[in-house]
Parts: sequence; C-alpha cells; structure tokens
Amino acid sequence: MSQFSVIYETPKIRCIISNGNWNLKEAKDYSLYTYKYISSPSDIYIDYLDRTSSPYILINKNEITIFPGIMGTAPIYYKRVDGKLLVSDTLPALWDDEGIDTEALLDILTYKVTLGKSTLIKNINHLQAGHRIISDGNSYRVIYDTPIVHPEEKQYNKQALMDEFHRISYDLFTEIKEQAEGSTILHFLSGGCDSRYIAAMYKVMGLDDVTCVSYGRGSDHRISRAVAKKLGYNWLYVDYSYEDQIKHYESEKFKKLLETSHGYYAIPYFQEYLALLKLGDKFPPENTLISTGMGAGARTFLRQELAKGIYFTRDFDELLQRAIDEQRTVNTAKVPESSHRRIRDELIKFHTRFPTLDAYELNHALNCMERHTKFQSNTLRNIEHFGYRWIFPFYDKRIIDFWSKVPKIYKPKKSFLRNFCYVHLFKPLGINFSADGGKTSILSRHGFYENILYLLYKQIYYRLTGIYKNYIKRDRRIPNELDFDIAFKYIDEGITHPELNNLIKKIRRKYGIDEWRRDPNYYLTNVVAKLVIREVAKKQGTSNPEKLLNELMKN
Repeated sequence: MSQFSVIYETPKIRCIISNGNWNLKEAKDYSLYTYKYISSPSDIYIDYLDRTSSPYILINKNEITIFPGIMGTAPIYYKRVDGKLLVSDTLPALWDDEGIDTEALLDILTYKVTLGKSTLIKNINHLQAGHRIISDGNSYRVIYDTPIVHPEEKQYNKQALMDEFHRISYDLFTEIKEQAEGSTILHFLSGGCDSRYIAAMYKVMGLDDVTCVSYGRGSDHRISRAVAKKLGYNWLYVDYSYEDQIKHYESEKFKKLLETSHGYYAIPYFQEYLALLKLGDKFPPENTLISTGMGAGARTFLRQELAKGIYFTRDFDELLQRAIDEQRTVNTAKVPESSHRRIRDELIKFHTRFPTLDAYELNHALNCMERHTKFQSNTLRNIEHFGYRWIFPFYDKRIIDFWSKVPKIYKPKKSFLRNFCYVHLFKPLGINFSADGGKTSILSRHGFYENILYLLYKQIYYRLTGIYKNYIKRDRRIPNELDFDIAFKYIDEGITHPELNNLIKKIRRKYGIDEWRRDPNYYLTNVVAKLVIREVAKKQGTSNPEKLLNELMKN
C-alpha cells in the first residue's frame, strides 16, 4: 500500500496526504479530513473545527480548503511547478531534487526558525499558522484570515473579563470532558500557573481518570506533587539524569525523531521524550490523551521589559530592532544580512496588515508567528511520534481570541490569568501554592516589611540561580544537573553527524554567527542544519556534504 494518497487533483492543484495522519468523514456533498492526533468529538463537524480553529482539509464539490490550524499544529507544505500548486502534509512528498535554501539555513542558525513561509529546502514553503489554501480547481489562493493577534476593542472592566474567561473555560473543558470519555489523561504538570489551571479545570469538571506527571531535576516536581495530591490525582515522577538522557538519546528511535520532528523550519522540541518513552507501556496510546499547558505564553503575558515600564513606539526601525533582538536568542553576534532583510520583510507584512495594532501588539504578533507557532508546535511531533493524541487548551481559538480583549495593564507577569486562577480555582481547591514552593499565594497581600523581605529573597535567589546557570552549570557540564537540556551539546557534537561539525563551524565563522549566547538551543540549531545538509547531499547523490560548502559560503 502506498504511503501517500492523492485526495484532490485538477490541472491547477494537487493535494497529497500521508495515509494514517488524517481521519475521513464523508457525506453526500463533501469529504472532511481531520488531523487524527488532536482530541476531538467522535462525530465532528466543520462548525466545531471553525470554532476551535483546528486543522482540517475540506473538499466540497469542486472546492478544497486546506487549513493547518490557528497555531499551525498540522504541518502543511506547498510548492509551485509550471503553474500548478502541489500540496502535502509532509515535505518529502514534494521534494524532488531541490537543494538547500541557504538563507533559511542562516535563519535557523541565527533564530532557531526559518522566517516567514520558507523551509530549509528551496522553493518548498510551509503553510503558516492561521493561513489557508483555497481553490475552486481552476485557481488557488493562500490567505491569512485567522490571526493569533488581531485588533480588538479592549475590555477594561476586569470583572467582565473574569466572567467571560470563566464561561470560555467551562465551555472548552465541557467539550474536553466529552472527548476524554473512556481515556486516561496524562497531564504534564509543572510548578507554574498554566498547567495547574488545566489540572484544576479537570477537577472542577469532574474528570477523575487523570494522572499528573513531572520530570527533570528542578524544584517543580515538589509543587507538582503537592497540587496533584490535593486534587486527588495520581502523580508520577520521571528522573532525567544526564546518564539516562545520553543512553536514550543515542538510540535509533530518538535519532529517527530528530530527523522528522524539525519540520524543515524550526528546531525540534522533545522535552517530554524520556517521560513518554518510559511511561508508554503503562499508558498505551490508544487509551491515553496527552495534556500540557503549552501555548499559554503566546498570549497571556506582557514582555518583562514592558512590565517594568520600558515601552517602545510603532516607529518601524525601532520595531525592527525589537523583532531582531527577540528572535536572536542563540547568538550575541551580528545578524546575517539575508536574515536581517527577511525579518524586515515579515515585519512589513504585519505593519501593513494590522495598521491599528499598537507597538506591543504588533511586536507580539510577529513573535507569535515566528517563534511560538513554529518552535513550540514542534513538541506535537514528539507526542505524535509515540502515537498519542493531544489536548492543548491554550491552542483553542476561543482562548486565543479572548486575549486580544485583555488590556496590557492586566498582563504583566500573567497577572490576569493568575488572578483568575487564584479566585476561581486555586484558592477554592486549596492549591494556591506559590511558584517557589511556599504555601501562600503569590497574589495574596503581605505587610510592608514582609513584602520587602520577599523581594530581597527573590533578588538573591535569582542572582544565585543566574550565577549557577551561567558559570557553573553551562560551562562545566557537570552530570546530573537540573534541566533536560543539559544533553543538547552531546546530541549536537557527539550524536548527530559529528563529521559535519567543522562544516557548521565554517559557516558560522563566515557569517559571524558563532558566538554562543548561553542558550542550549544553540546546539539544536546545529543539529537541524547538519541533518538537512546530510539529507540534501544524499538527495543529490553525493556522499561528501563538503561539496555543498561552496554554495553555502559563496554569498
């Protein structure tokens, strides 16, 4: 049986999908394909998909609509050949003999993602979040009609906002409860607010078959365990020792994940890999839904510098510098000229498309499109790698749209979400633990001297943590550290085509992007670059990727 199926073809457009990635619902007048890894109603209709902005492919008589979701959760790729649009949910199905896109490669090495619609393969684009392809068979359009950030009249009545978010939460989790019937929810519960909100809503809605999971070597697991115990949920802990990570990251199963989960446009995201690997026997995919708080950061909070009162204007040059600084997280060195131009082009699109957005919203819209929808959504490929379906409540359009109504003054440090959770969920359920492990809510009122002492404690804590991370942890690479990212350097230099390490160093030196910014994702940008360079070399029939060096270095 073929790996792919052609589900729609005319002289102007051809759509190919991977067998096994989509569920088909057929009726008299239409065929509806829904992404099989998303938790959804058993009897699904297009109105539900539009309400949630979940991905789908709809063939209605002679017309086809292809939508990757508001957060781009289903990968869709396309290219134009002799006036015909070829579309697929996997890039290799469209890849003939095209070479590497050198500008996109520099994007990855600089920003962790390729900019705009580009992929690492020439002339093959990915359908960005909120965009859709529409065709009547004779022509086609790529439109952007479901933005993550959009102009909206702000609601300054905080109680009205609280009431609306309360209603949205109950509507959303009522649907989740129906979808989860007969399944166990495996919920990744950290010490923060986002995943705790979800766990609390599960409890309020009467979902009993929930197991909470924590992993790694930080302090989160202590808070996670206390919350799960208070809610009456089972709790599991998965250790992430350095030795254990190396053991499993050297496996062929993990290498296969690396090869497929970057999507050719962002670094892979495999934070839950070890946990899912170790829990797979106890929680089989056919009976389990995976749940996390992923995506909340895309809309719920105000940038730290803005929270401190450091605002910027809508002046284009200032916005451009802000955009570059926010995307350039893995290098302190200069930005390649092509990457500077490409991020400028993307900003121009947003600048003209949303003339009424203020400076913060415009900057945030670009940041969501270029980082959150690419880098963060790649965590789904990790979950799908094990065959699980997933629940990401913060990726639902109703919640995403809600945040466009919330004024900036309610967003510093996620203050609105934290207040909502404290009033409606955490305090009533007795889980108002603070993020640093205390037994009092961080939102509760202290006396003057208590506040002073608390602020001093936080300053000392963060300074000591910074010293540890910057000067001890990252440089000495001591075993059994706190985070799951300690093995990234070894994944890069020891596991993933180490014979190409010098080639990557030459490219970085050539373009001045070889200065590490203490972000461990730096190593994953090298991983993606080497994987794709090796794949292109194989595609072009050469066993020596060094032959690609002239093309990569000539500009």
